[in-house]
Amino acid sequence: MTLDFFIFTVMKEKLSHYWKYINFWVCFIGFKTIEHFYRDEIAFYYDQIPKPYITVALILLLIFITYKSFIPKKKDTDSVFIPSENDYTHKDTSLGFSIFLVTGLLGYAYIVNVYQINYMIVFTMIFVSFVSGIFLRKTASFQIKKGLITFKSGKEERTFNVSEITSLKVFQNQIILFKEDSQELISFLELEKEDFQNIKTYFNKRVPEISIALGQTSQKT
Repeated sequence: MTLDFFIFTVMKEKLSHYWKYINFWVCFIGFKTIEHFYRDEIAFYYDQIPKPYITVALILLLIFITYKSFIPKKKDTDSVFIPSENDYTHKDTSLGFSIFLVTGLLGYAYIVNVYQINYMIVFTMIFVSFVSGIFLRKTASFQIKKGLITFKSGKEERTFNVSEITSLKVFQNQIILFKEDSQELISFLELEKEDFQNIKTYFNKRVPEISIALGQTSQKT
């Protein structure tokens, strides 16, 4: 049970959208309790299932997980999306765990020298889940609606009145929204020219009165 808890802990980021639901932990603890008291019965009935059926079921599940992991997700067309700091962290974490999993599998195969197809499929499921996170997601967003500019990034949400913003300048590590007598700063880890073009196109289409410029150098935050 300690090993299972460790696995669930290190995968917390991958399962973060479940963490706020107490039912997730209730189900997990309930399952481990049943397994503890009925381990022999579960093993007996499991052994009655023909192994090819289990393999086929795992292969179908692997196909489903692969499809869900790599199919492009639909995004709100009323918003423009850019990478947040958490997106870069998620990418680095996924890369690190993917390397760890491959190294662990190669080490296991070298030491044990035993290959079980079902274990390999389960490993591949976990590996695919992490590999899909290597590709940079863009979850921070701007949305212009009803005279308001709304910026969202994780739990952070900031709103600005369109009428108060005169211009916007995009730097590599931040975006500055200029007002008549002040300015608002939104910090990022890294923004590419592609992100600037997406922001510029989005703002020019919806609020052409706000000028958009690309900063030449990174600003200190």
